[in-house]
Amino acid sequence: MATRLQRMLARTSYDAVHFDTLGLAQYRGLVNGEGVVLNHHNIESSMMLDRAAAEKRFGVRQYWALEARKLRNAERRYCPQFPFNLVVSPEDGELLTKLAPGTRTRVVANGVDTEFFSPRADPGGSTLLFCGGLDWYPNGEAMRYFFDRIWPLLMRRLPTARVLVVGRNPPKWLTQLSASNPCVEVTGFVDDVRKYFRQSAVYFCPIRRGGGTRLKILDALAMGMPLIGTTFACSGIAVEHEKHVLLADTPETFVDQILRALADPGLRAKLADNGRKLVCDKYSWSVVGEKLIGAYMEVASSEQRNRA
Repeated sequence: MATRLQRMLARTSYDAVHFDTLGLAQYRGLVNGEGVVLNHHNIESSMMLDRAAAEKRFGVRQYWALEARKLRNAERRYCPQFPFNLVVSPEDGELLTKLAPGTRTRVVANGVDTEFFSPRADPGGSTLLFCGGLDWYPNGEAMRYFFDRIWPLLMRRLPTARVLVVGRNPPKWLTQLSASNPCVEVTGFVDDVRKYFRQSAVYFCPIRRGGGTRLKILDALAMGMPLIGTTFACSGIAVEHEKHVLLADTPETFVDQILRALADPGLRAKLADNGRKLVCDKYSWSVVGEKLIGAYMEVASSEQRNRA
């Protein structure tokens, strides 16, 4: 990696160099000048510490805690070396500057292709949808929470409810549940998730762990999906309860909100319209792209002044 980077820098003079993750920050010293940015999809040390806190196995918990300390040391070492650290939300920016004093941040939110994820017609019915890679631990934990705590309550109140879970590498317990329960469909990886959005009345996102912001929330809102999610799942995205989404942080409340949305076409239409407008105004690729280019231009201008 270092050799390849040095060859590229020797051939071409770059106005801006984007380091996409903390793991690449170790190469900062190979890039002369100030025209660099470090991107953070999550605040890695905080996410790892949260994973340690949730782990019940002592040895594994100690391992994640050790990784969290190493990541925090890396953040403190490298982040202040960059003129800008790009973060996906103001909350992540505040956390990073607290963990790594001297760090300078710019918020460039996660975005969504609002042309690809275009509004679908409300199909009605009682099908719920979740999309996400199931080998990513926040998604796996969310599905365990849903099927252990929420699904039994929902089945007692709405036996006709059906759940679609779309995403790569589903765990064995989930595929076994799908095989034994006709109300649960687990697809595994699919090339295009949009047809599942079109089949489903409501999107649900019971995520309680992780970091950054959830792209799946933006995808669902862009498709005009009424969405029920935890406060954590929707954090970092400028949604308002009852206007863009329905928030639910207990199993009982989650079931209440699902039933409410399924029973009320007018509520679904309101959430769908408001969510789509929010995404187009604040999280479309064109809007996010302008902010990203603005950050590049700012560091490039600084670099050009230094060269002069």
